[in-house]
Amino acid sequence: MQPVNASSTSAIKCFLTYGRLIFAGLFVLAMVASARAQTSMPKSALGTKQVHWHKYINREYGFSIWYPDTYRPAKADDRCMDDDYRRYLLCLKRSDNSEAAIWVTLVIAEPFKLYPDRSDTMPKRQLIDHHVFYSEVVGSMAVGFADNYYLNLKGMKLEFEFGPDVGADPSAETRQLEPKIQKTFRTL
Repeated sequence: MQPVNASSTSAIKCFLTYGRLIFAGLFVLAMVASARAQTSMPKSALGTKQVHWHKYINREYGFSIWYPDTYRPAKADDRCMDDDYRRYLLCLKRSDNSEAAIWVTLVIAEPFKLYPDRSDTMPKRQLIDHHVFYSEVVGSMAVGFADNYYLNLKGMKLEFEFGPDVGADPSAETRQLEPKIQKTFRTL
């Protein structure tokens, strides 16, 4: 067995140091690639028919989302019209069922704040992708129940409302779509 000399020890330390740096660099590249993949258009999961996605960008408030082409932007109507309290930023109606709708609104009358519902329950906190959404069911038997999600957007309440499309509730298909759209949310 040969004695270990100073140059061998130095070479081993150099190899370990550079090996760690290379491993760390590969790890960072993998994380960047993963983040880029998450910001691209989501894959279709609505039925077996190929669904294409469209990007909605709101430069005024600095965010974007993707939505499937089974929904189309709708003109303002009684349900989707600005008032002193909120701005309707995006109103989507399903192409084959106009009762199915998605509304993206911004509450402008007050800073971001959550309130308990009629049973004194606060909206449920959910981490979706890397954004915190708060969810609750809102509505009544007369108009149906919608799944609502709230997000703190620069101190304002951004609301995503998935309206009822089967009877009084959102369909199973709509409920599968909700987190897919939320995962596409990005700030600019």
